[in-house]
Amino acid sequence: NIWNSKEVGLLGGSDGGLKDAIGTSGYVIYRQNSEIPLVRGFTAETQVMPNPSSTRQELLGQLGVVYWIERLVEYLGSPQKTVEIRLITDSKASISIMENVQTIFGIKDVMRPDIDVALELHRNRKKNPNVHIELYKVQSHISIEEAPNEKYWQLNDEADTLATTARIEVTEGRMKASTPVLFPGSRVSCTINGNLLTSALKT
Repeated sequence: NIWNSKEVGLLGGSDGGLKDAIGTSGYVIYRQNSEIPLVRGFTAETQVMPNPSSTRQELLGQLGVVYWIERLVEYLGSPQKTVEIRLITDSKASISIMENVQTIFGIKDVMRPDIDVALELHRNRKKNPNVHIELYKVQSHISIEEAPNEKYWQLNDEADTLATTARIEVTEGRMKASTPVLFPGSRVSCTINGNLLTSALKT
């Protein structure tokens, strides 16, 4: 049971991208000071919304890490002491969204293509008070000469490779990109002939 280790700490890496209306993301989880991954995965989805978002894919990569942590809690039980998880990303935009997600209530915010993923991330991160996730920004696509000066870059690089693998799998027909799902508690809008319906609309 990894929760019973003397020092409990996990490292997660995530990355995402968007090309030709197909979004892909990758994610990895390691124990501290281990070279063997606990989890490696990738996803792909079609971008049916009018304004496709690469930040949405970055958040989906982070959500992959959070979902697997949730599965570990279900399997091993809630940790008795605080578990520190450092989640590595090269996306400044995704960090900004998660820092301000509790203040998102305006109609323009609700219409964003990435907000439902951010709210799902926020909901899951609140479920386990003894699991603390810290987002850590690294520089993206650095050269090997810069690597010694950038801590944790390998995690982001590995997640980027997994996201690229997802695109190859879809392009070559071995995997089908999913359609975006509505998460529990998602906020939606309805338009008729280009007119946005709101709760204030009289019939």
